[in-house]
Amino acid sequence: MPIKDPDKRKAAQRKADAKRKGKRTRNWACLLYPESANERWQAILSEMSVKCFVSPLHDKDVWSDYDEADNPEHKAGSPKKAHYHVQFLFSSVKTKEQVEEIAEKLGATNCIQIEDAQAYARYLCHLGCKDKHEYSTDDVLQFGGINYQEFIQSTMDVVKAIAEMEVWCEEQGVTSYARLSAYVRSERPDLYRILVFNGRHLKDVLKAMEWEAKKEAEEDRSSLMEALTLGREATR
Repeated sequence: MPIKDPDKRKAAQRKADAKRKGKRTRNWACLLYPESANERWQAILSEMSVKCFVSPLHDKDVWSDYDEADNPEHKAGSPKKAHYHVQFLFSSVKTKEQVEEIAEKLGATNCIQIEDAQAYARYLCHLGCKDKHEYSTDDVLQFGGINYQEFIQSTMDVVKAIAEMEVWCEEQGVTSYARLSAYVRSERPDLYRILVFNGRHLKDVLKAMEWEAKKEAEEDRSSLMEALTLGREATR
């Protein structure tokens, strides 16, 4: 039921804000602006030994109509100030105050909790954001031994990549896993990790393709021999 008394309503709001402020979680993010960043920010992240991703420099972002509606000073289409997104994946839960202490060392600001770590990791490069400039995943910085490419891959991404490799084999008539591996390694290195960890499935597919090709060849040879036999008998 709504609180009608203004003082009680403010008190309730302060209590709710304090509760949110004290909430702890493992996943946090902040913004880092080049002009205010600690010149040693990368070294600091390395020394912390914390799992962390840093986006490519977002220097092509522009304000949207939604942003302008929320803040008239952010005119739609005008450029945003260049910045980095820093994503932390702590091994234990942290409060906002704890994360802000870390952010202060980096010269970062605007610490926020992350609800979906994988979705936010994809956002670092605007993957799947059709209305935003997409940045290269190769430019994401990785700290604490975590692999960005592996982290952002969803099940659907893996299935799509496997299907793409199967189609290539069918189109090229390739039934050799060695040939597929050599092609992916040299021409599609972005798929190589998926190939390595799904090799058994692809080997089974290639084996089945080879068996079908041999069966078709035997059937064609049998049909040809039958036709030749009928031809000889017809000329007698």
